[in-house]
Amino acid sequence: MPRQDLNVELATVAREEGVEWFTIGSDAHAARELELLPFGMAIAALAGIPRERILNYQSLESLRRWAAHRSHG
Repeated sequence: MPRQDLNVELATVAREEGVEWFTIGSDAHAARELELLPFGMAIAALAGIPRERILNYQSLESLRRWAAHRSHG
């Protein structure tokens, strides 16, 4: 099955349209596919998405605050 990563153009559109938070996933269906995670990181970088808007780069405490804020409306 071919990979279905979000391409740079669509990631850029999302950033420009105000998507606040991004996550980077591997779309892994097997352990060996985890090595493909850098492709998602490269797409985010090429799209100009700042690290502070990528949940994967947040500290555990920051991520907990983010989740708690969203669960309370």
